[in-house]
Amino acid sequence: EGIVVRRVIWVVALVLLLNATVAAQEIELLVDKLEITLYDTLRLVVRVPGSNTQPKLSLPEWTVSYLGSAYRMTSINGVVEQYTEYTYQLAPKETGVFTIGPIEVVQNGRTLKSGTVVIKVVEGTVQPHPDIFLTLELPKERVYVYEQVPLTLHLYTRLQTENLQWPQIEGEGFVLGQFQDPTVRTE
Repeated sequence: EGIVVRRVIWVVALVLLLNATVAAQEIELLVDKLEITLYDTLRLVVRVPGSNTQPKLSLPEWTVSYLGSAYRMTSINGVVEQYTEYTYQLAPKETGVFTIGPIEVVQNGRTLKSGTVVIKVVEGTVQPHPDIFLTLELPKERVYVYEQVPLTLHLYTRLQTENLQWPQIEGEGFVLGQFQDPTVRTE
């Protein structure tokens, strides 16, 4: 009789713990930058626990592009966490300070809500990321019409890079030749 009571108490405690864990889960907003220029983009990841209910974004200050989703499941010390990440690329329409969120998703009759993220959009340039940046070099400031001028791009990174693509340079009066194979140096 004492063993049965203990088992019932353990089962009740486990159910209460699981319900408390589910109730504590909310939507997370993750961004790759907190300050960008008017001509930059921002990556927003909306992490929704459990299901595959895609959030509806209402962000009038931004041009929103949906990039895709990924379902993730982790188990750490017996605690299982399941969530779907929805990834968006945001391009600002104007300068200013903008708040993203809260974002809500109705899941199993319950409304999940995110916090907010404040993004500053400025004119000009922002400080480069310390782990990756690009420089551009021209050998001289003045050129003649039809003169070929070598353009040198330097990509500096401490990050592992994959699938790099040649930059697209557009403008009136430019003719772009073939790029040479890149030189890779480790320092």
